[in-house]
Amino acid sequence: MKIDNRTVIFSGIFFVLFFMTIGNATAGSERNSVIYEDRIVWQDDSNGNWDIQMYNISTSAKIPITNDEAEQQNPDIYGNRIVWQDSRNGGRENGDIYMYNISTSTETQVTPNKSCQMNPNIYGDRVVWADDRNGNWDIYMYNISTATKSKISNTGSANYPAIYENRIVWQDSRNGNEDIYMFTLDLDEVPPVNGNETENDTDNCTEFPDNEFDAGTDDGTDDETQIPDNCSSELTPLDRILALKEYVECTYKCQVKTKTGLATLLDTSMCHYENCDNAKAVSMLKSFIHLAREMEMCNQISADEADYMEREAKRIIDQIEAN
Repeated sequence: MKIDNRTVIFSGIFFVLFFMTIGNATAGSERNSVIYEDRIVWQDDSNGNWDIQMYNISTSAKIPITNDEAEQQNPDIYGNRIVWQDSRNGGRENGDIYMYNISTSTETQVTPNKSCQMNPNIYGDRVVWADDRNGNWDIYMYNISTATKSKISNTGSANYPAIYENRIVWQDSRNGNEDIYMFTLDLDEVPPVNGNETENDTDNCTEFPDNEFDAGTDDGTDDETQIPDNCSSELTPLDRILALKEYVECTYKCQVKTKTGLATLLDTSMCHYENCDNAKAVSMLKSFIHLAREMEMCNQISADEADYMEREAKRIIDQIEAN
């Protein structure tokens, strides 16, 4: 029987594909691949559980990044750093974010918190992930250079974050459907990409004690916001920021996107203050004042509300800088 060259070529391709398929089936599954320059990273269950593997295109070398009996999943890579979600400390209910430095061959646990952290993403020296430490899902960020963590979202409905330069985006269901939100670092949160806007309809706000806020008089209007009295001089900066945040979230009637932007700046300020970074805490409070004034110019809040927010934020700034 005469066999031409095409038959030989097709037969060769068939056997190569056949053995490649059998090899993958025998070795296990590979999924969730990401790439940066000449490095490909993915999760691999060849050992009976999910591990992180890397392939260097330039050297054709396959390198195991993890070899733990627990599950390591959802990797991401930027430069010489690989991050992933890891269940070695207590299963899925206590997932943590780990990081591996390729240049130094060192592994670091980014989140020792006893809750679940998942879906990490990295850009430059910043890592973002979804975190349920408060009983629901929010976006957190870790700055590798300063070793500080910041809470980015505050809705309890955020997941699947991604970061590029100074912008963080994520999926958010605060409006009853999945929307995309974006946060610009050191600035404020912007509306959903698709333009959806909803009023805040939450009923679980905290009622302020009479000794901290003026109850005022009920004139029958529902579209006005009660301006609280000055807080006690014995309050710490953290107490004052929390009181201001409660005012924003529970007393202040505005669109969800505006309220969340203001509250997030206060959350970030608290995080910096707790980490003894007073300069960044003050910077966030100044951004809070700037956003409040912008909302006043857009007629989203009244002049009295903006005045109160600025007055209280400046009081906190003065207290921080005096320490």
